[in-house]
Amino acid sequence: MNGIGAVVIRQAPRALLLSAIGFLLARPAMAEGEPAEGLVIANAARSLKLNASPILADRKLPTPPIPAIDGALLDRLGLKLSLSTELLLAPRARFTAAVGTAGGRDPSAVAVGDFDGDGLPDLAVTNHDEGSVSILLNSSLPGSEQVHYRLALSQAVGAQPHAVVAGDFNGDGLPDLATANVGDGSVSILIADGAARGDVHFSSLELPVDPLGPIAIAAADFNADGKLDLATANYLGSSVSILLNDTADGATVASFSVATQLLAGMDGPYALAVGDFNGDGKPDLATANSYGNSVAILVNETLPGSSDLHFSLAASPAVGQCPIAIAVGDFNGDHKPDLVTANNYDDSLSILLNDTAPGAAGTSFGVAANTVVGINSGLTAVAVVDLNGDGKPDLVTANDGSDSLSILGNDTAQGAAAVRFSVVANPTVSGNLYALAIGDFNRDGKPDLAVTSGGSADGSTVSTLNNDTPARLLLQPRTLQARSDDRLSKP
Repeated sequence: MNGIGAVVIRQAPRALLLSAIGFLLARPAMAEGEPAEGLVIANAARSLKLNASPILADRKLPTPPIPAIDGALLDRLGLKLSLSTELLLAPRARFTAAVGTAGGRDPSAVAVGDFDGDGLPDLAVTNHDEGSVSILLNSSLPGSEQVHYRLALSQAVGAQPHAVVAGDFNGDGLPDLATANVGDGSVSILIADGAARGDVHFSSLELPVDPLGPIAIAAADFNADGKLDLATANYLGSSVSILLNDTADGATVASFSVATQLLAGMDGPYALAVGDFNGDGKPDLATANSYGNSVAILVNETLPGSSDLHFSLAASPAVGQCPIAIAVGDFNGDHKPDLVTANNYDDSLSILLNDTAPGAAGTSFGVAANTVVGINSGLTAVAVVDLNGDGKPDLVTANDGSDSLSILGNDTAQGAAAVRFSVVANPTVSGNLYALAIGDFNRDGKPDLAVTSGGSADGSTVSTLNNDTPARLLLQPRTLQARSDDRLSKP
């Protein structure tokens, strides 16, 4: 036993990194004056590193030879050696410089879909002032360092479109679009009818929703009939409207029912998210209420196949000041969908952990954990995605006040009752940053970012940033135990 509370056993040919997250089999010790052979077994409260190999590639490598260990000594010390060589280290996320693409005027939202059927993720950008949607087609080569988009189409929609969502509304396998138009209280539904031929064309339908203005939109199958329905958040009306999808499979024109309004618990709903918050298999709704500094959780009680919608207010947890964006993710790995809001007035994120009991009729969320992203950052959007491949959902914010994005890495332990996020990068993007979207734009297997950036000096209206995060090293999962016959055995 040495002076730092660790057992040093000679005879082992390789150095190991033993820590709270596991053991890393590493290359032989090479530092001058360091023994070429040695094994350090640290107690649970310590973490010692001896010459750990760097992370080089996102691939599985053969397990290194197993070192001989004095098992009899372990027995005398009452120790059991268990080595797990699964994922041990994940790098910090990083991104290339933003690349801008010109489109329409005053972009307000962006959605991702393969609109021309070539297998590449394209972009749909709503242009608030023009009353249109721009389709930007992706022409990037796989693995390219920069992505390339070109304006292919500008489709007219309702007045002042503020939000857009992509989904297959007629069951033909092609991505369609729906916009929430705050200027005339309508929803525009665009059915794709040309992607199979490599071109882009939409037939459109405009439906009245709420004269006080739908400002956000989401798509989900709310009555379990196999068709994507629509929900809008109506800012001035303090309500949510749901439109059930009656479109026949393969139809070139959409058909939706008259909107049903939900009024409970909302005070200036500015953003909308969908998730099964009570685990009953039905999509529920959550609104970010900018006036009330709260989130309204609306639990779906609609019977499968019914056209009679039923939602009930299950919770209204408080969040930061003026939440104008909301997203869903399992931040602590307990398999329950949690919530995060971007709060514009106090430059913070509020994270609400879901502690709803299994089978509960309602929902239960803990007190919001608030994280300040940056003074005068002016948060306008938030997205949830695992950026560094460690299996944990990270966060991205658009910061209109500082012309930047913020990348927040998730350091939360699995099942923890409190979350931990830290800002790991702040890439600069010029222009009026308002909305975010995620997609693998260069097909390298990593999620990239798109952000609306109207008013930038180069005239671009959407900027893309490639994910340049170094890959992580995976070793084959393996468990080893020490025995008293001086050898390691695999159970």
